[in-house]
Amino acid sequence: MNYDAIVIGSGPGGYSAACLLAKNGLKTAVVERDKPGGVCLNVGCIPTKAFIHMAEKISTVKKNQIPGLPDITSGPIDMTAVNQKVQSVANQMSKGIDFLFKQNQVDYFAGQASFMDDHTIKVKSQSEEREWTAKYFVIATGSSNKDFFGNFANPQPDSHLIDSTGALALDTIPEKLIVIGGGAIGVEFAYIYQLLGSEVTLLEYLPNLLPGMDAECGKTLERSFKRQKLKVITGAEVTSVTEDKGICTVEYNKNDQSQSIQADYILLAMGRSPNSQDLGIKNLSANILEKGFVEVDQKTMATAIPHIYAIGDIVSHSPMLAHVAYEEARLACEHIVNQDASFSIDPQGIPFCIYSYPQAAAFGLSEEVATEQGLDFKALKLFFKASGKAVALGKSDGFVKILVDNQTETILGASIVGPDATEILPELLVAYQNKIKLMDLVNTMHAHPTLSELIWDTAKSFYHLNLH
Repeated sequence: MNYDAIVIGSGPGGYSAACLLAKNGLKTAVVERDKPGGVCLNVGCIPTKAFIHMAEKISTVKKNQIPGLPDITSGPIDMTAVNQKVQSVANQMSKGIDFLFKQNQVDYFAGQASFMDDHTIKVKSQSEEREWTAKYFVIATGSSNKDFFGNFANPQPDSHLIDSTGALALDTIPEKLIVIGGGAIGVEFAYIYQLLGSEVTLLEYLPNLLPGMDAECGKTLERSFKRQKLKVITGAEVTSVTEDKGICTVEYNKNDQSQSIQADYILLAMGRSPNSQDLGIKNLSANILEKGFVEVDQKTMATAIPHIYAIGDIVSHSPMLAHVAYEEARLACEHIVNQDASFSIDPQGIPFCIYSYPQAAAFGLSEEVATEQGLDFKALKLFFKASGKAVALGKSDGFVKILVDNQTETILGASIVGPDATEILPELLVAYQNKIKLMDLVNTMHAHPTLSELIWDTAKSFYHLNLH
């Protein structure tokens, strides 16, 4: 069968690209080896957020944290019901992608796609193999959890060594859980299982949680986690992970001293790898891979083969974030349709978001990087303890930090740790993206009481107009 465009993968980047291409008149197909929606909608972003929401509600009730109500806790947590609810959210979203394909007249096929040459793919399903050709291809196959299990001396058939996919489907709550990796995935699952009653220890190799973000974000989250009785050990170099008769042991070095800790389960959250191994890249006229990632022109998302594009987690030097995949899909499609693009992706304008409590969200330069670059800037910071709305909610951990160029009075970057940080960050992103002067933000009245009001107050402090 012949198509104008074939998209390989149906995650956020893939389904966005397919629908955009079809809307612009291209006969388009999508090939997906798993479920519509990819990792994000099925075992990643969406179900994880549903899991967090369920865990927070359960914790509130179990700990009798609603003043004025009697203790209404009774019995153990039904993890089967929790898992069913989380899965129902994922299924609903996956069906929504299926509807989008039908609405936009995108042909959807289940199977593993691999290139036979520059214009032909073979699609292998459970029942048959077919060959299709296309004028354009978009590779959007995403990523998978890094496979560290082969490093273990004695992995077992019913192993208690799990990754994030396994952590979404446990039928029991571990009495003790060790999470290795203090990035977004590790932090969120540590938070979830602590809420559900596990004794959680979170190990991170680097000096702070959330590596890559402003150091104060990780330090603030660590202090808050410790108040929540979640143990955090940073600067911990894991040397071995073993499992024996259901008991998992981690050995690690900290401050040049060897230590060990045991738990019922160990969650490995140490990054993801691109899904490029089964794509038949060797059959193409040019090598488009570098260490498993696809190399692209960042302005167009085209590979070394001009009619083959790549977007999302599989792209080299691209953050593995769904919202980045959405924008890369838009960029690739504009280039395919118009041979040009009306916008570009600013790496400093990419938001990074963590959905624990407190939440963490940031973009642009951190204070450490701005200092290293010798920039003339001021770091403005106010704490949520000064926010009436945050105090009223009983969620006053954290801060708003805005880095401002002293000469232009524009924003260089921002970090927020606190309630709904991920929801209120975009106001600062709009100001950054449009090079709006901070005084314009100050002159924009914010409602009281709101969480975003703290952004207003923080901006005022540049001009000594706030009361704090």
